[in-house]
Amino acid sequence: MKTIKLLQLQLENFKGIKDLEIDFQDNTSIYGANASGKTTILDAFTWLLFDKDSTNKKDFAIKTLDTEGNAIHKLNHVVTAQLSIDGEQIELSKKHMEKWTKSKGKLEQELTSHTTEYYIDEIKKKANEYKTFISELLDEELFKLITNPLYFNEQFDWKKRRAMLIKIAGDVTDTDVISSDNSLTDLSAFLGKHTIEDKLIQINEQRKNLRKRLELIPELVNEATKAKQDTTGLNPSDIQGEISVIEDQIHVYEDKKVVLKSGGMQTELNKQKANIELELTKIKVNEQKETQEQLMNKREEIFIEQNNLSKVNNQITEFTNRIQARKGEVATKRQELAKLGSEWDMLQLEHFDEHRKLCPTCGQDFPTEDLNLMIATFNQDKAEKIKANESAGKSTKEEINYIETDIAEIELGIDGHLKNEKAEIQLKLEILDQQKAELELQLKQVENSTNYIEKQAELEMVEEKLRDEKGSSVTAVAEIQLKIEELQAEVNDLKADLSKFDSNKKQDKRIQELEEESAEKSAMYNELEKGLYLIEQFNKTKCSLLEDKINSKFKYVSFKLFKLQINGGIDECCETIFNGVPYNSGLNNAARINGGLDIINALIEHVQVIAPVFIDNRESVTELIDTESQLVSLIVSESDKNLRVEA
Repeated sequence: MKTIKLLQLQLENFKGIKDLEIDFQDNTSIYGANASGKTTILDAFTWLLFDKDSTNKKDFAIKTLDTEGNAIHKLNHVVTAQLSIDGEQIELSKKHMEKWTKSKGKLEQELTSHTTEYYIDEIKKKANEYKTFISELLDEELFKLITNPLYFNEQFDWKKRRAMLIKIAGDVTDTDVISSDNSLTDLSAFLGKHTIEDKLIQINEQRKNLRKRLELIPELVNEATKAKQDTTGLNPSDIQGEISVIEDQIHVYEDKKVVLKSGGMQTELNKQKANIELELTKIKVNEQKETQEQLMNKREEIFIEQNNLSKVNNQITEFTNRIQARKGEVATKRQELAKLGSEWDMLQLEHFDEHRKLCPTCGQDFPTEDLNLMIATFNQDKAEKIKANESAGKSTKEEINYIETDIAEIELGIDGHLKNEKAEIQLKLEILDQQKAELELQLKQVENSTNYIEKQAELEMVEEKLRDEKGSSVTAVAEIQLKIEELQAEVNDLKADLSKFDSNKKQDKRIQELEEESAEKSAMYNELEKGLYLIEQFNKTKCSLLEDKINSKFKYVSFKLFKLQINGGIDECCETIFNGVPYNSGLNNAARINGGLDIINALIEHVQVIAPVFIDNRESVTELIDTESQLVSLIVSESDKNLRVEA
C-alpha cells in the first residue's frame, strides 16, 4: 500500500500568512479563531499539488492584501512541503512571482505578468515535469476523495459516486441475480441473446407498436362492416339463372346479325369484285413488264457511260497536273541556265592578280620561273572552269528542249484525243437520258390502255351493286344491335347485384382476419407484459443485491442506489445514509465527517493508497471513528487569534 504523509508545510506570503512553518505528526490539530488562516493551510497544500484551493477553484487570490484590500506587490508567494512517500522523504515547492518591466520612454516599472517556479528536492523543474510527477504520485480526484471527508458526498457528482461504489464492491452479474430468485428462472429464455437493457428497449418498442395496431383494429373492422353492400331481397342463384336466359337471347340475335352481314348476294358480289381487281393487276403487270426490262437496261447503259466519263475526266486532270509539273521543271532549268551564263561572264573577266607576284613573307617578287608557272596554272584552271561551264550549259539546254517536247505531246493528247472522247460520251449520255424519260412515261400511261379502262368500268358496276345490297341490310342489323345492347344492359345490372355477394365475402374475410390478428397481438402483448414484469423483478432483485454488496464494505454508512417510481420503474441514484439518516436530510456535521471517514477507509482499502486527511470544523466532532490515515484537524478556537499547532 502506498503511504503518503505530510511532514512539514511552509507558507510565505500566502493568502495573508506572511511566514508559517508547521510540523505534522500522525495526528495534528491546528487551532485558530475564524479567519485566522486554518483553511488557508489546506488551500496552500492543494495549490502546491494541483493549482487549486480546497474548494476546487483554480482562480483564487493567493496574494497578501493591505488594510484597504489591495494586493501588496513585489512579494514572492511560496509554499513548500516535506512529504514522506513510502518512507522516502521528498520536498515539493512552488513559487508565484510578479514580473515587472520598464517600458521604453517610461520612468517607472510596470507589472506586466506573473510567473510560477516549480521545485522538487530544491531542483527547479518545468511546469509540465512538475505536474507529471504529481499525477504519477497520485491522481488529483482520488487525492481529494481520500483527504477530504466531505468531498465524496458534497463535491463528487452522484453518478461518479455510484460508479466508484460499484468499482469498490464489484458489480452484480445478471447470472447472480437470476440464480438468486426462483421466480426469475424463465428470464434467461425470454432474454435470449439480448441484455436486460437491450431487451427492455425492444419490449417498449414492441409494446408501443402493438398498442397502436390493437387500437387501430376496431376502426378497421368498423370500416369493413360499413363497406358491406345491401343484398336484401336478392338471391345469387336466381340472379345467375336470369343472366343465363338473357345471354341465350343475345346469342340468338348475334347469329341473326351474322347472317344479315354475310348475305348470299353480297358474298357473290364481293367475289366478283376480287376477281376484277386481280385481272386489273395482271393487265398492269403484263403491260409494264417489257417496259420495265427496257428501262432497267437503259439505266445500266447510263451507268456504264457515266463511269467512262469519270475515267476520261480523271485522265484529263492527271495530264493537266503533269503539264504543270513539267512547266515547273522548265522554269527551274532556265534559272540554272541563267546562273551558268552569269558564271561564264565572270570567268571571262578573271585575270592573274598582280599582287600575287610578291612573296607574302618577305615582300620580294617571286622568281621569273616560279611566276611563269603560277600564271600558267591560273590560265589552265580558268580554261577548265570555262569548259565545264559551257558543258553544263549545253546539257541544261538539251534537258529544257526534251521537257518542252514532252509538254507538247501531253497537250496534244488532251486536245486531240481525250476532249473528243469526253464530248462523244456526253452526247451519248444525253441520248440515253432522253430514252429513259420516254420509257418512264410509258410506265405511267399503262392505266390509259383500252383493256384496263374496260375492266375498270366493270369493277365500278359491281361496287355499285354491292353498295345497294349493303344499304338494305344495314337497317336490319342496326335494329338487332339495339336489341342486343338493351339485353346486355340488363345482364350488366344483374351482374352488378351478383358482385355484391362477392364483395361482402371479401369484407367478411377481412373482418375475420382482423379479429384473428387482434387475438394474436393481444396474446403477444400479454407475453411482453409478462416479460416486462420479470425484468422489473430482476431489476429490484439486482438493486437489493448490489446495495447489500456495496454496504457490506462500510461500517457506518450505507447507500441507496435505486429509487422505485410510482409506475413500478426504477431510477438510479446514489444517496448516502448514516445511522438511518439520509446525508442531505439534516445530518449533523459530526455524522457527515465520520461518514466521510468511513468512506475514505473503504476507498483506501480499494486503491491501496493512504494520504493525509484534513478535517475542517473538527470542534463539532467529539469522537472520530478509527482510521489509518494521518489526520490534520482544523479546529475553531476564538481564544487563539493566531494559529496554534498541537501534535
